[in-house]
Amino acid sequence: MSVTQKTANRILRRASLYDLTGEKPKRDKKYLLICLPFDPDEFQIAQRMLFSFIIENALFIKVCVYQSFFPILKNIDLSLFFPILNSDLDESRLPFGHLTQDVFQYEYAAAVDLSSDPSPTNAYLVYNCGATMRIGFHTPATASIFNLSIKKSEDVIEPSYQRIKSLLTDQIRILTREAR
Repeated sequence: MSVTQKTANRILRRASLYDLTGEKPKRDKKYLLICLPFDPDEFQIAQRMLFSFIIENALFIKVCVYQSFFPILKNIDLSLFFPILNSDLDESRLPFGHLTQDVFQYEYAAAVDLSSDPSPTNAYLVYNCGATMRIGFHTPATASIFNLSIKKSEDVIEPSYQRIKSLLTDQIRILTREAR
């Protein structure tokens, strides 16, 4: 399910349900939020291209991953990950409950949806996590959700993921300086 204009409007309206400016329990530092794709092929490409980056920068990264991909993560520190369970999604695939509470307790400098066809779940988390930089793939429906849109190359997602990785690397440099 991709983000339609109707779903995008719901994402923008539902933002007011959460007090994102209030005190967050885990505001000791900023993180990057990476929402992995739901599509199995894109997940494999993201895994190949970004998992070493995630592991190397684990102190500054939190990752949302769909429940069906969780078994693949057995050799990685699971404290980096927020599992996206079907029970935490409404009929429009917008998250609520434990997932939103877990994700929104942290402060984020940047957030990215790695789905080339943005999912309502990831778009909602990216838009509402409070990050100043919200990265995602461009569609007419997501123009108001992401403030940094990536255009997908024809049938090839690797160059887009490389660009996203470069943007996130810059953010890691900034966060590393701030942590000193």
